[in-house]
Amino acid sequence: HPSSASAEGNRDLWRLAVLDNGLLVGGSNEGLNVWRPDAAGFGVFLRLPMHHAIVAVPGGGVLTVDGRAAWLRRLAWKGPGHPLDVGTVERLTPPSVGGVVHVAASQDGGRMAVLNNRGEMHVRLAAADPAGWRRWDAGPVQYCSMDAWGRRIGALRGGGGFEIWEMDSARSLLRVEGRSFLLGALSPDGRWWAAGDAAWLGIWDLHTGALCHERQRSVRSGCNFVWSTEGGQLLVQDEDAEVLVLEASSWRTLHAVPAPPMMRLPVLTPEWMAMPGEKSGVDLWLRRDLEGAAEKR
Repeated sequence: HPSSASAEGNRDLWRLAVLDNGLLVGGSNEGLNVWRPDAAGFGVFLRLPMHHAIVAVPGGGVLTVDGRAAWLRRLAWKGPGHPLDVGTVERLTPPSVGGVVHVAASQDGGRMAVLNNRGEMHVRLAAADPAGWRRWDAGPVQYCSMDAWGRRIGALRGGGGFEIWEMDSARSLLRVEGRSFLLGALSPDGRWWAAGDAAWLGIWDLHTGALCHERQRSVRSGCNFVWSTEGGQLLVQDEDAEVLVLEASSWRTLHAVPAPPMMRLPVLTPEWMAMPGEKSGVDLWLRRDLEGAAEKR
């Protein structure tokens, strides 16, 4: 939707999430953008203090973070022809956690992890957990990711490398030292871990602990990739001008499409893919229109 780039707040989207009520939300430097499928562009811009991290949870919920806490906002929408209803805001982290800069969550929203501005990772194992939030023994952390069920959690370490744990037992499944990464992410099914920087991407098989796929990259805008919501595919910006969709079982290329200028973190669902670009709005692609795109390269 090219017209969306001129709307308030839409010129610098960093991260996208799709809600279970059909809404697409984008986090910018200034607040939250909300896109309705029945509208020509972004219909609502919510100006609020926030970092770039956003996560979708059931019931039209979106988790956001700022310098004080992690918050849950519910965006109610009954479908085409109905207005957007911005509901109440709930604070999720206590003051003891401190200012929050990143959030990860299980698909049902019950388990969560946050990083505070001191590099500490705090986790909540259940929404009704009487112990509430507790600090995870991970050392300085710069990024974290959780699988769809909240069974595994992975973190990029501040001093380089990463580690993956089982949530319930806190048992370490894989630890890699050395290289510093810009982004790391568990696949929703908990099978794969991907981590990389602007020049390299590696994917580890958590069943074996082995590095099973790697590729050289050259991307000025950093490290941009995302697992599909069902976990079987990886969307990755391979070069500045190109985005690939890789099949996790074979790592072959399924789709290849142009990347928006200075692309940020995208969303990949079975139906569509959405890619934000710096000062360029969001590129939306229907997956059914991409069949055969890889073969036409």
